[in-house]
Amino acid sequence: MGRVNAIDNLSTLVAGMTGIEVHGSKLRLCFSYKGHRCREVLDVPLSKANVKFAANKLAAIKHEIALGNFDYSKHFPNSKALVRLGMNKATRMSLAEAVSVFTESVGPNVGISTMRSYLSAFRRMTLFLGPEMPIADLLPMHIERLRNDLLSDCQPRSVKTYLGHVGNLLSWAARNELIERQFDIRVHAAKLNTGKSADPFEHWEFQKLLEVTSNEQFKNMLLVLAYTGIRPGELRALSWGDVDVEKRVIHIQRNITQHKMQFKLPKTNRTRIVHLMPPALAALQEQFKITGALSDAKVDMHLPGGMIVRQTLRPVFRPTRLVPGRPPFYSAVFLVAPWRAAIKKSGVRYRRAYQLRHTFASWNITAHGNLAFIAEQMGHNSAKMLQEVYGKWIESSSRSEADSIWSAMQKNGHLPQ
Repeated sequence: MGRVNAIDNLSTLVAGMTGIEVHGSKLRLCFSYKGHRCREVLDVPLSKANVKFAANKLAAIKHEIALGNFDYSKHFPNSKALVRLGMNKATRMSLAEAVSVFTESVGPNVGISTMRSYLSAFRRMTLFLGPEMPIADLLPMHIERLRNDLLSDCQPRSVKTYLGHVGNLLSWAARNELIERQFDIRVHAAKLNTGKSADPFEHWEFQKLLEVTSNEQFKNMLLVLAYTGIRPGELRALSWGDVDVEKRVIHIQRNITQHKMQFKLPKTNRTRIVHLMPPALAALQEQFKITGALSDAKVDMHLPGGMIVRQTLRPVFRPTRLVPGRPPFYSAVFLVAPWRAAIKKSGVRYRRAYQLRHTFASWNITAHGNLAFIAEQMGHNSAKMLQEVYGKWIESSSRSEADSIWSAMQKNGHLPQ
């Protein structure tokens, strides 16, 4: 009932709007072209932001029709109406045109930073291969040449990200029959050394960091990061409503982006429950004495599909110096100075604070933790990431793991033959 009511409420947004109607859980545009009544469903979910997007798109279509330069296949490349209107469905769309249509279609469903990354990748692609090149003429060798060009001035990790964006574009083009072949971008990115090798802290190193940290709130932050494995943005977005001390868990429901401190869902667009180890639980109990009784704050939560929901939160970690007009949550920049000071004072070899996430993983793996459970706690979709990034820790613990398993089997009656 909740879902139906939500759709009904959003349906009122198009009431009285000519040419826009609700079709199932999506929006449909209605317009006339060459004497034909045309109806096209937009591949975007029903939301306030997408109603505005649909209105702008319909206005652009009507404007192009009035000027006589409307390209039906550019706006709706997979439409059944193309045959009825006497057009070739398999239009030879240029790279620049394909990029324009693709970014328009995914725009309402991605964040600001993701769209910025998309545009950077496609800018490099069109400059290198030529904006007028038909996307249907792309071959694997073109992607290989693009990869090599990117490697000339980009870090391998950035190249892998850019190739992933190109792969999304080509998958979309294949679904819309703009290209005839499927591209496996993983083949071109497989040998890239993205520098993902973890460099975790030893336990004695972490203890030194704690010993030189006099700020109690920052010390609590370090303990929660190292003993939960949550991302720094998830830590900064943590609210006291997410913490359940009795059940010894925290609910990871949001993340704060580096750019513009935008509140969004966690990286995988799904929430999760993280079980608290004693050091993390104790740190949160101490932190409650500092911020637990402070005032709430209103924030805008950006959800997939362009929907924005106002939430009332009480920050677990709250900066003492507030920025006017900004909610009382830490930005990524605020944490750089105390982290560098702690590293310098402790004498521990410098690594980024993000390595505390890797530290959690390595400590759990070497303690014979279940890989699927560790992956779930860290917010990975599967244990594959653990195997790729922490392979040497998994391998080094194999002998002791085997001994531990055999010891347990002996207790159940197994004997050497």
